[in-house]
This record gives sequence, structure tokens and C-alpha cells, in this order.
Amino acid sequence: NRLEGNLAVKTLPSMNLLNTDQTPAGFWIVSGKNYIINNVAVASRRYGMWFRPERSVTGTSVNTKMSHHPINIPLLDFRGNEVHSNGKYGLRIFD
Repeated sequence: NRLEGNLAVKTLPSMNLLNTDQTPAGFWIVSGKNYIINNVAVASRRYGMWFRPERSVTGTSVNTKMSHHPINIPLLDFRGNEVHSNGKYGLRIFD
């Protein structure tokens, strides 16, 4: 996937969905197999960008090889991104 030239502004929490929805991010990245280039995250209640690859797969992919688990996939490209004025961290990595 290629995520390039996007703007995320004022991401707000939701108390009605998943626990992770209570700590929102402008960009929530769960796999390293992405090109994340020249994006901007501003004024999120918690995180501008959250890179959170899961330690294991779930659902119908549960029997995949360990090398295919999100935690083991390297990030292809991450450059030129800007984050500012976010509630907690501009860039959060993992949990």
C-alpha cells in the first residue's frame, strides 16, 4: 500500500467501540508493508501516527507462517511525514 500526501486533522475518541478507539490516531499503521510518505497529522486527541503491528494474526489468517505476522514485516518506506499539536505523542511505536 502507498499512503502519500494525506492530511489527518482533529481525530477524536469514541467510547462506544474498541478500546483502541478510545486512543485515536490520525494514521494507525498495523503492517510495515507500506510506503508512508509526506503525510501530515495535526491535533489528534492522542497520537498523530501510531505504528502498531500485531504480534500475531487473527481470524482466518491465524495459521499463517510466523514470517507473515505483522510484527515481523519491515517498514518499506517512512519519510517526509509531519506531526504536531497532538494530545500525547506525534509518533507512537507499538503498544
